[in-house]
Amino acid sequence: MEISQTLPSTEHNIESVLELADVLVGAVLIPGERAPLLVSREMVRKMKPRSVIIDISIDQGGCIETSHPTTHEHPSYVEEGIVHYCVPNMPGVVAHTATTGFVNAALPYILDIVNLGSGERHQE
Repeated sequence: MEISQTLPSTEHNIESVLELADVLVGAVLIPGERAPLLVSREMVRKMKPRSVIIDISIDQGGCIETSHPTTHEHPSYVEEGIVHYCVPNMPGVVAHTATTGFVNAALPYILDIVNLGSGERHQE
C-alpha cells in the first residue's frame, strides 16, 4: 500500500514521519532570507537507509542540515546513508518547460498590468 500525505512542517510532524518516509522534500522560501533548518542531522539519521532527500530550498541555503549544493552533472550524494538531491535552479534542466509554466502562471498578472496599468504613473 502506498501512502502519500502532505503535512505542515512542524518539528513534531517532521520527526514523526521521518522513520517512515521514502522521500522527504524540503521546500521553504522566506524571500530575501536564508531558509531555516527544519531537519537536523540527527533527524536524517532516523530515516530508512537509501531513502531520498530532495532539498528544493538549496538555492536559499537548504532546509536540511546535511544538504549542500550539487550540480546537474553530479546531482546526488549519500550522507548518513540517505541519498541527497540538492541541485540549485532545478527547473534549469528543463528550461523550455519551466519557461512555459512560468509564463502560464504569470500571464493573468501580465494581462492585468496591460489592461489596468501598474498603478504608478511615470512623470516626465
